[in-house]
Amino acid sequence: MKVTVKSTTMVQPAERRPRHSLWLSNLDLLQLRSHVTRVIFAYNKPASSSSSSESCFFDTKVVKEALSKTLVPFYPVAGRLRRRDGNGGRLELDCNDEGVLFQEAESEAVLAEVKELPLMADGLEFSPGEEAELLELVPRVDYSKGVSSYPLLIVQVTRFKYVSESESTML
Repeated sequence: MKVTVKSTTMVQPAERRPRHSLWLSNLDLLQLRSHVTRVIFAYNKPASSSSSSESCFFDTKVVKEALSKTLVPFYPVAGRLRRRDGNGGRLELDCNDEGVLFQEAESEAVLAEVKELPLMADGLEFSPGEEAELLELVPRVDYSKGVSSYPLLIVQVTRFKYVSESESTML
């Protein structure tokens, strides 16, 4: 399955907050410092109708606006990690409103085929082919610039090929 990223933007909170830092707990400091995909949502476009809500089915502008509004009360998610007092210092959360990475992508795959892949391993091993296909759905982040450069949350909306009369989207 090939997934092509069409656009990448940073979505910032709809309202700015004063910049400040939050200390991470000792448990937070034990976590891996890379992104882990925990949830994949898949939706079929509603059956044809003349309703105006159908015309904006996963309209990325609407999704980005909703995300921007959601980041107002959850503003720390729009921040970045940073080291206090240089490279050897403790990690903290810099609440700087830099934003959440939002990617819009598309695939020639059919969503029904993707839904057949095991999305939850629960102790099972993925075959190399299954794992490679699932990784195509995971947004990529450049980790070479250090912990303070990458976003805490990544959202990707992937549109799949039409099946019959329904369009498919994965978030």
